[in-house]
Amino acid sequence: MLRIALVVPDYRYEWEDPRHARFAVLQRACEDGEVDLVVLPEHYACGTAEDVDEIAEDEAWYFGVATMLGIETESGFQTAAYRNPHPSKGETEAHLYVKHSTSPRIAFEWPGYATGAEKMFEPIVLGGRRLSVQVCHDMFFGLIGQRMQRAGADVFINITGGNVNERKWTNVVRGRSLELDAPFLCTMAERGQRSGVGRAIAFHRGERMRAVRSEVTAAGSGGFEVYQVPSRTAPASRSTREPYEQAFTNQQYDDITVSLSAERRASILLDERTGVAAFRGEELGGVGPWRRFASQVGRVGVLSLPLDALADGRALYAALPPHDAIDHHVVLYWSPHTPGSRDAVLALAVLRAIEHRVGVVIACGDQREAIKTNRYKNIQRMRCVDGVFGFNAEFLGGTRSIAGATPNLGIPQTSFDPYLAMLDR
Repeated sequence: MLRIALVVPDYRYEWEDPRHARFAVLQRACEDGEVDLVVLPEHYACGTAEDVDEIAEDEAWYFGVATMLGIETESGFQTAAYRNPHPSKGETEAHLYVKHSTSPRIAFEWPGYATGAEKMFEPIVLGGRRLSVQVCHDMFFGLIGQRMQRAGADVFINITGGNVNERKWTNVVRGRSLELDAPFLCTMAERGQRSGVGRAIAFHRGERMRAVRSEVTAAGSGGFEVYQVPSRTAPASRSTREPYEQAFTNQQYDDITVSLSAERRASILLDERTGVAAFRGEELGGVGPWRRFASQVGRVGVLSLPLDALADGRALYAALPPHDAIDHHVVLYWSPHTPGSRDAVLALAVLRAIEHRVGVVIACGDQREAIKTNRYKNIQRMRCVDGVFGFNAEFLGGTRSIAGATPNLGIPQTSFDPYLAMLDR
């Protein structure tokens, strides 16, 4: 099986210092055949665009095994470079991916991207597996991973800068591992900042993967962890299963309310047997599969989907309403039956709320959930009070609202249509 070393360097120490990442120990592990791939985080090295090949090659020869690392170019691009110094027949020798979001320069500006982008999405062949790599915030934009999966990827790796909100990163990694039905691994650095953490995170089909070797501090950084990638047919491990905990918000809201009982007065009444919604406010004309009604907080759009669509990473993109047609977006996932894994449903509901900036309501048998995000994409999980869920009207702007004004925060509006075009690529 493929063994991947996720390196979590501690930038408070120079790379020669063992406390930086225990590189001498990692080198020996590579020499002893314990590691097939070394992964270093985003912008671990810097140089010009012309230097990327040489930097990646030097790192790979240093470890003596396939190596993937983040290289920041002087012109503002964040890249993920891969080199295998000893590829077997049919294996990938070199690969380059450029970050699509949250960077001074993004992949859509990369020279030749319009005609040569397919190479970025082609999988890296190593040890009988087909790997893909994304950089940091790119994993929040699901069409990137979907495009990689259609190209044949069956293992997903993310390299992040460092000091992240651990819960937010874990929510996305866990959700992607369910959506893509594959291992999803992420590493980053410890920068010594007062907020956030630097550590390795790995999930397979919604379950946390356990390292087969851990050489990090108690805080999770300053070393590396080795993960053994499970076979394509292996089920998610149940022996190390941890329950999915998501606290409820202490706040109660009534801007937009949802009820599953005609006896309870609410903005939206959902029939859990058919998924059909009725509205207390004036119903406006529909836009595609979305229905709309007028409310005290503006135009509310409601999309009703069967529970099976929750795991489909393309479903909400395929149902994207026209720009400015809806002020507040609510998606109802329903089924008359209780799902087999309540944790998986909750994890996917959280991912959809983060990725699309929508309110998500789950009505499946006896599992009832209402999820949305705050300004910082942290989760608000609403309690059901007297048979009614209540949302505040903030941060429900829908998929198009995740486009930023500049490339330094997400994918900018000027590049968002090319991103959406990945739906059909």
